[in-house]
Amino acid sequence: MVVEGDFQSILSEMRNPRAFWGALISLSLSYGLRIFFRQDTVQTAKFIYTLTRQAPFKKGVRPLVISKPRMESIMEAQIAVVESLPGIGPVLAERLLRQFSTVRKIFMASATELAVKGRIGKARANKIFQFLDLPHEVARAKSTQARLGLG
Repeated sequence: MVVEGDFQSILSEMRNPRAFWGALISLSLSYGLRIFFRQDTVQTAKFIYTLTRQAPFKKGVRPLVISKPRMESIMEAQIAVVESLPGIGPVLAERLLRQFSTVRKIFMASATELAVKGRIGKARANKIFQFLDLPHEVARAKSTQARLGLG
């Protein structure tokens, strides 16, 4: 967990800073959570970059960064939505948007349309199509099985 901000001024303004310390200690001891304090977003970005380069992660596992990036334009938002599909990066997202013209048309396309019109190949198109049709509860069960090493 990364705690970002002017930590000393926040603590000095708290009525009972020991309660805050207690919460952090509880998170650390009960859940094994590692807590890092960073001054600002620049320090946090450098910290995460260094962490991803040096930390011994399991294959395919990276730190979870929760942040909703600000979009400068609707076009950037469209690319980000399409890019969230499995196997789609920014270049391919732009190409799909040029081919299909809207995000909705991409999401409503059949696997064949994605493969042919989107020129992304049959395997990738099938993966996207299956991902879009997978019920949330099935995805939750599969995630739990994977986390427990059962699937």
